[in-house]
Amino acid sequence: MATRIAVLNAGHLEQIGTPAEVYDRPASAFVAGFLGSPAMNLLPATVSAVDGQIRLDADGIRGTMWAGETEAFPVMLGVRPEHWQVEWAGAATDALARPEASGLIATGVIDAVENLGSEEIVYCTIGAHRTAVRMLRTDTLVAGQQVRLHAKAEHVHLFDRDSGRRLEWVADTDADADADTDTDADAAVAGVVTVASAPRTPPRDSALTPA
Repeated sequence: MATRIAVLNAGHLEQIGTPAEVYDRPASAFVAGFLGSPAMNLLPATVSAVDGQIRLDADGIRGTMWAGETEAFPVMLGVRPEHWQVEWAGAATDALARPEASGLIATGVIDAVENLGSEEIVYCTIGAHRTAVRMLRTDTLVAGQQVRLHAKAEHVHLFDRDSGRRLEWVADTDADADADTDTDADAAVAGVVTVASAPRTPPRDSALTPA
């Protein structure tokens, strides 16, 4: 594979970067869904703040992400199949309850299990959406089982629902430092989510306005 790659969408340059950069930090929902087998799971969700903590909520999914404050707004959340962990699977639905923890918790039903030899892909229905989980083969998961999944906060990606651009959380100190340079001053407030500009891959923890 090349040392740097460019991802095009109908002639528009979505992102340029190393294969690892493009895979690990896709600049848009299009890039996230373009790379990977299976591709990144993308699900509609809502970001909000509860008691000083940023939360993500979707049909069958809830999560506490990090400290901060924001008004509620819609997003697309993304999780790579290999970053979902199966915490529990079985027939009883009352075992799906779990104490609140950092990251995402998803509950649903296993639709199918694809055997890949040393690995397997578990397809689950979470709410109204199908989600893929890639993991080492267990030979214990079967269609029809209830399932609980977990993803760490650092493995959760957020994208703007309308534009599809990647969203970055900006800490207070970072926003203040960047307010006079690459950031719209109105957006550079404590704990905002801003849109990464295209086509270049933004540096981590930067505050950027839409391209």
